[in-house]
Amino acid sequence: MTGEAVVISVCGNEATVKISKSSACGHDCASCKACSNPSYEISVINKIGANVGDKVLIETKTSKVLFASFLLYILPVFMLIIGAVVLEENPMGLWSVFVFISMALVWLLIIKLTNKKLKIKNEIVAFNQKD
Repeated sequence: MTGEAVVISVCGNEATVKISKSSACGHDCASCKACSNPSYEISVINKIGANVGDKVLIETKTSKVLFASFLLYILPVFMLIIGAVVLEENPMGLWSVFVFISMALVWLLIIKLTNKKLKIKNEIVAFNQKD
């Protein structure tokens, strides 16, 4: 995944860049309300030696973003289906609370353990020549 940004500060081999939201904008601000924060700042690896004010292209490994999305959105759905199947056999009140609390704790544990390994880091890959 790539995006355009402007370097706002540099510290060693890292830089802080400002990214403007634009790709999904329908320019219907009254109904969307996403324009209340039209840009955001992130820290990136500065491999190309960009300086403050440079327009750059940043990149994130798509596989890591997709894996994180799976953990946050798809895995809970699978766990909900598994919980429903388990509770279909034994739909007792306390048992259902135990199953869903246990599954939520397992999901949070999986997120916590993989978060340390995942380390999604953005990198500056090129100067943006478009103007």
